[in-house]
Order: sequence, then structure tokens, then C-alpha cells
Amino acid sequence: MKYFSLKVNRKKEKGFALLFAVLVGSLVVTMGMAIATIAIKELMLSAIAREAQYSFYAADTALECALYLDYKGDGGDGKEVFLSYSHQILPNTVTTPCAGQTITLTSLSSEFGSTDAYKTKMTVSGIVNGGISPGSATVIIEKKDETNLRTITVRSYGYNTSETNSILRVERALEVKYTETI
Repeated sequence: MKYFSLKVNRKKEKGFALLFAVLVGSLVVTMGMAIATIAIKELMLSAIAREAQYSFYAADTALECALYLDYKGDGGDGKEVFLSYSHQILPNTVTTPCAGQTITLTSLSSEFGSTDAYKTKMTVSGIVNGGISPGSATVIIEKKDETNLRTITVRSYGYNTSETNSILRVERALEVKYTETI
């Protein structure tokens, strides 16, 4: 009776386990790096969306303040705060319960050279929004007289930060247009 010997030459398989371990390890590292890259991009995207939301809130707050001031006047005394006729004198600053801030007003009608439209610029700063720094907003109020009607356009530009040179500054804008009988 003859026996067969199954001797395997192990010299050729030397290092296979090491090669396999390196391949599996590099695959796991590559997948980990891909997942980390996706996570970092998602965090950046959510941060940008959050700051855009703060800008929108600042624009909305300033727009509401402008509409309130246009409706009520300066603190409810009945005087118009925004330009609505030529030679009107504007107060330099207005303190209002809107956002608890001091609001600065500037006449813009002379800058645009218009005789039938009167523009006022309103600046609100220090809007607390939870962002990287207090937000700010600029509102342009335009009143244009037509036959028996006054068209009022309010454009509000909100910023997530008051720092004008910040690379993280985000702007959002809102516009409201309505008419009233004169």
C-alpha cells in the first residue's frame, strides 16, 4: 500500500497574510476618510444655512420695525418718521421698542435725484440673533406719490453680523410693497 503525501510548499505563500492585512487596512482607512470628508462638508453646509437664517431674521426684524414706524410714526406721536414730501426734516435717530435698538435714519431722496419719490435709509444694528456676532440690517423706504395714491416700497437687507469685512457675512433681503390713499 502506497501512501500519498500532501506536502504544501509554504514558501510561496509567505507574506500573503501581511498583504491581505495591508489591503483590508487601506480599504478601512479610505472609507473612514470618505465618511469624515462627507461629515465635514455637512457641518459646513449646516453652518452656512444657520447663518443665512440669522440674516433672514435680521431682515425680517428690521422690516417689521420699518412697517411699525411707518404706521405709528415716532413712538406714536403721529409724526411721520420717513420722508413723504420734500423739505421734510428727519430725526437723526429714533429709539423704538422694535428690537430694543436705536435706529438711524438718513434721507436718500437727494442721492437719487427724484422729485416724486422720497427715499429714507434706516439702519438697525445690534440685532441679537444667536449668530457669530449681533446682526444688522439696512432698510430702504421709498414713498412715491401718484394720483390719489402713495406707493410705499420697503426693502430690508439683513446681515448675520455687523462686521462688514467678515468673510462669514451672509445677506438676505425682503421686500414689501403696498399703497395707501392720500
